[in-house]
This record gives sequence, C-alpha cells and structure tokens, in this order.
Amino acid sequence: MCKRSCTVLLFCCALSGQGTSLAQVPYPEPDPPREFLPATDSMVTPQALLPAAAPTIEWTYHRSADMQHPNGEEQEQVWLINRARQDPTAEGIWLATETDRDVAFARDWFGVDLNKLMSEFAAIAPKPPAAFDSRLYEAAKLHSDDLIARDAQDHNNQFSRISAAGFNYRSARGNVFSYAANSLNAHAGFNIDWGNTADGMQTGRGHRKAIMSIDGDFTNVGLASVVETSVLTSVGERVVTQNFAEARANGVDHFNRFIVGTVWEDINSNGRYDAGEGYPGVMVEPDKGTYYAVTSAGGGYAIPIETADTYQVTFSGGGIGQADSRDIAVGAESVLLDYEVGTQPPPGTVDLDGFIENLAGTPLCTMVLASGQYMFSCNPDGEFSLTNLPTEPDGTIKLQVYADGFRPHVATLNSYPYQSITMVPSGNCPDYNSHPAPGVYPDSAGNWIDISGQVRLQDTATPVCAMTLANGQYMFSCDGSGSYNLRVPLDANGQVKLQVYADGFAPYVLLFDEYNTSNTVRLARDSECQ
Repeated sequence: MCKRSCTVLLFCCALSGQGTSLAQVPYPEPDPPREFLPATDSMVTPQALLPAAAPTIEWTYHRSADMQHPNGEEQEQVWLINRARQDPTAEGIWLATETDRDVAFARDWFGVDLNKLMSEFAAIAPKPPAAFDSRLYEAAKLHSDDLIARDAQDHNNQFSRISAAGFNYRSARGNVFSYAANSLNAHAGFNIDWGNTADGMQTGRGHRKAIMSIDGDFTNVGLASVVETSVLTSVGERVVTQNFAEARANGVDHFNRFIVGTVWEDINSNGRYDAGEGYPGVMVEPDKGTYYAVTSAGGGYAIPIETADTYQVTFSGGGIGQADSRDIAVGAESVLLDYEVGTQPPPGTVDLDGFIENLAGTPLCTMVLASGQYMFSCNPDGEFSLTNLPTEPDGTIKLQVYADGFRPHVATLNSYPYQSITMVPSGNCPDYNSHPAPGVYPDSAGNWIDISGQVRLQDTATPVCAMTLANGQYMFSCDGSGSYNLRVPLDANGQVKLQVYADGFAPYVLLFDEYNTSNTVRLARDSECQ
C-alpha cells in the first residue's frame, strides 16, 4: 500500500492497483463522539495554592514529561485551532480559499460548497483558546498507536483512554483522522469536515464542533500526530487523534482558565505557524499567581490562571534573545498570548467617539477610518465610536473621514477627546473614470465573487495607496502597484459597490455587476476639486 501526501495518494494507489481507489479519498471518521457528565466539580484552594506575589510552581501538564510533545506538527494543529476560535469568520474564508494542495485538492474533490462553508463559520461565535494537556495527549497517542496496530480509523475506547490517563472531565469530544497527509491537511479535514455528502461536508459537523468549541466549553485539548509510513498498513502518513475536554476544575491539577500561546518565529513569512518555527525551552512567567511554564518542543505553553486580573508575562531564555514582556487581561475565560520572536509588543489602545456634520449642521453618513479599523457614521447619521484602536509608537492616531462629495478630513491626534468634525464640500472634481452601467441580477444576490483592479493617480500609471471597500470587505492597495483584490458577496441587486478612499484624494464610488469585476480606479487629487 503506497503512502501519500493527500494529492499524490489518489493517483499512486489507483495506478498501482493496490488498496485505495479514486473513489476513496480519505476523510475523518464520521460521527465523532461527544460525552457530557454531571457537574461535580470540587474546587480546592489550600493556602499553599493561593495566588502568590510571583509564580513558584512550574505547570508541566501543558507538555509531555520529556518535553517533546506537542512537537512541531502537533503545535501547528494547536495554533490553527486557537487561531480559528479567535476569528471564525476569517477561518471560514481561509478554509474556502487556501491554495495549499493538500487542502485545496480534497476540498475540490468532495465538492465543498464554499459559500455555505463561509456562511456557517460567519455564524459561529468566537471562543477562548484551548490549552494543551499532557494527559489528553497520552490518551490520544495510545489511540493513534492502536489505530495503526489495527490498521483502522474509529473511535473505539477513545474516551476510556482519557479517563485511564487521569484526566477528569465534565464534557469531551473526540476527532480521528487516520489518513492525514500533514498537520494542515488534518486541520482542514476536521474543520471543513469534508466528506461524501451533497454539500461536501459531513452531516452534523461534529469535528468542527470540537475544534470551534460549539456545543461545549472545550477548554483543554490533547492531540497526537503519529507518523506511519509502513507499506504493511493502509493508514498514514499521519494518524491524528484529537481529544477535547472541559475539566472538572479542582484548583490543583485541573483548570479551565489559562493563558495560552506559542513562542515562534514566522521563518517563511506565510503569516502562520508551521512545524519547525517554535522555540522550545522558553521561560514564560506571569508577574503574579501560582504557575509559570517552559515551552515544549513545538514552542507551546499554557499557564493556569486562578484570579481574573491584568498580568505582565515575561518571556526569557530558549534562544529568543533579550527577555521581553507582554501585558494581558484575563477575565472569566482563557486568553491567547502568542509571542512572535523579533516583533514589537502591541501598542497601547484607545477609544474614539465623535459626531460628523456638514457646514449647515446636518449630520452626515460617512466612512470613518483609524488604525486600520473603520465604521460608517450612519446609525444614526453623524455618530461614530471606535474602540481598542492601537496607537502609533509615539502615541498618535491618524483619523480619516471620507464622504462622497466632500473633501477628506484627515487629522493626526495626540489626545482623544470627543471629536466634532465639520465636512467641507469638495466642489466639482475631475472624473478620470469610465462608468459601466451595471446590470440588475437579483438571482445572484449573496453569491461571492472575486473583484480586482488597480488604484491610480488621475489618468497615469502612478499607483495610489488607498482603502478599497466593497460590500463590507476591504483591503489597502499599498503593495507598491496600487493593486486590490477582494472576495465579496453580491448585494440584493447582484451588484458590487466599490468605494475608494485615500488621503489627499477625492473619494470615489463605483457600482458594477458580476460581469465587470476588473476595474481600474483613477483618483482626482483633492486640490483639483473646485
């Protein structure tokens, strides 16, 4: 039986005439189990375990005793799981558009309904991260080893192994994929939940419910990715078991609230953690509480938190260079605190409120942009409120307000009082653009399409760095070429409203349909408007 990366698997096995055929593209074991038990938590807080001025006990349950697990591949899955929980909408878009062959090939093979996939993830509420637990890992490793020994993919005795490993849980879910090509393929297989159904996704989405913590508070995770390349078995190349659980919290060795994270460096600059990018042996120490942690082979850590508070967490050793600290507020739930080596700490944040009107005192519906965040002052007209805006290193914020027919209002703020803004009409601006007459296609409403183009100065080839906004999706055309590309939903008329805003330029709005998706926008300078 040949082994495979997911794409190659289908063809090498079919051509050799051995085992798997083209009709047997691998997918995770259907109907993953779920178990909920009566609540009988017994919190114990003896004096020795009350929060101290500084941590005195190393929390070791976030890694195996030999510090080798979670290894790079396992930490990659943990990182992907926790990224997904932070922003389900972004996860859905990523799963639907990721071009990695081990994701895209299986997604296309099963005919996954991409619009449905993105819509389902957009409806999921963000959830706290899951902390890796060595007991859940031990149970997962035994289960993967058993699957290899039996050349199987099933959930037999998965929960009993969790109990035997000494993890006491109130609720649990289990995922199994015996035919994963790699960690990325395993995560996508579980979270897309691909399978042989009409929409290409398994009925019930049980694997996704575990990863996204949809039908339980799955605060702890233990997963094992076991390499199996023997020609004597059909399973492999990775046999992945994932155990998710809510602990019976006791304040001693079972918790449900952690600071969770990964110490890593984005070596290949792809914007996500990959196996081999973690930093092992890094000391992670809060300024108060009972526990500290040392990162595992994959760079992961978890620290139980007993008291809601703001913590200063210091990272040191393990080859990261000079010790560095990050501040994090912990409330009732776990929080994610990754440390990316070589990056600066996040700046401070501020809130900004205000009111926007014209010269006659009439409230205006405008687009308000600050620190990469935006909103419309349209509900009600004139009012805006932006929260948690990151400041520049010098403590300033650049506020930009745009409205069709008005000069841009741009201000660099050193303080953040209530903003009273009066917009000035722009007058007549030169129009360097063509104006396609959009068709009306109600039957296309809600469909997602790709749009693209460039933003240029007047009728020249000079690129302009601008914010491009279309049907709720946005990006900045700041790559040096003025290019933009967005995947957007069509509105009720099957149309796209593209809005382009840039400091020093008159705002521009263009309406087009799904048959005119490539448009070059030529902006007039604000100074040209009379």
